[in-house]
Amino acid sequence: MKAEDTVRTTHGACASIIAFTLMAFLFVSEYSFYSTIEVSDRLTVNSTHGEHLKVSFDILFPHIPCDIISLDALDTSGQKQEGVSHHVMKKPIDAVSRKVTGGGLKITGLGTIHKEEDLEAKQIEAHALKAKHVECGNCYGAEASLGDCCDDCQSVREAYRNKGWNFNPDGVAQCEGERIHTAFAAAGAQNSGCQVHGNVDLTTVNGNFHFAPGTATAHYGAGTPMTLQDLISQTFQSFNISHEVTSLSFGNHFPGIMNPLDGQKRSVEDGHGMYQYYIKVVPTVYQYLDGRQVVSNQYSVTEHLRHINPGGGRGLPGVWFFYEVSPVHALFEEERRSSLLEFTSSVCAILGGVFTILGVVDGGVGAVLRRFGSAELGK
Repeated sequence: MKAEDTVRTTHGACASIIAFTLMAFLFVSEYSFYSTIEVSDRLTVNSTHGEHLKVSFDILFPHIPCDIISLDALDTSGQKQEGVSHHVMKKPIDAVSRKVTGGGLKITGLGTIHKEEDLEAKQIEAHALKAKHVECGNCYGAEASLGDCCDDCQSVREAYRNKGWNFNPDGVAQCEGERIHTAFAAAGAQNSGCQVHGNVDLTTVNGNFHFAPGTATAHYGAGTPMTLQDLISQTFQSFNISHEVTSLSFGNHFPGIMNPLDGQKRSVEDGHGMYQYYIKVVPTVYQYLDGRQVVSNQYSVTEHLRHINPGGGRGLPGVWFFYEVSPVHALFEEERRSSLLEFTSSVCAILGGVFTILGVVDGGVGAVLRRFGSAELGK
């Protein structure tokens, strides 16, 4: 063994420090590259779809009271979708602060009025129901004696008070008109709005869901000489379709998903219109590195504001979401940039390469220093 191989030198120590530092840095860099997960994507054509399409939403209507607005889902022919399950809540909000001002009300049944002729038919039904109640209104179990009648909301309220029961006007037919009158008054004052949030399982691959005046709207003016034109005009004035989409998604969340309507606000000056969104839904599967899969959907959207006027016969104000499921499916897969074998080979190459190169450099530096040292001694 040569003497210089066992002699501790300053340049040898510096070379060792540089070598270990460089090897540590390159090892960390290589491990970071190996541990980074990339997501690859590919598209396939598949004409088969699931039986249901889940849509989750949270939408604010700052100028529409909760008693006026409702939700419904239709197929491409305009017929009501059958078998739609839903869990949707309505909460009153302040028109300015957007803060919730009261308790939530669950929507028990889907249904809207989006055509003027439908509003006319519902108004006739409401007038007939009002006339029927004039004969002898139901007290809903609170009558003091057999045969007592409660012909208006106040009568039912008094009957409940006399029994010592708590009174809730929801579901009381005599109170529908009173609730709607209060809601229309609030809409006119522009100080009360509604937050509608929840989810709906749609049963067709193409169709729409929309927010429009609820069927209870027809009770406004029931039992009074209010004409259909008056009711249509009042509905237009009270249904300002300005809205804010807090969130709207089709299916489950997965990493990297972008919902283009989240956080979007739309303001309509006169409120007289049908705001229409046209949504292209792309079925998507996201597969994690461990094999777990999330089945969901992405979507793209275009939009259009259709202006309408009272009595024009083009429909009532509302916000519509028309959707169509694409035959193209997207698949996202997580994968590592390199395999474990490639990582191990790279680390060995890094360690061996750095050790060899710095060993050669150290040997060269030592040889140069020895030569200069011998020259100095020979002088």
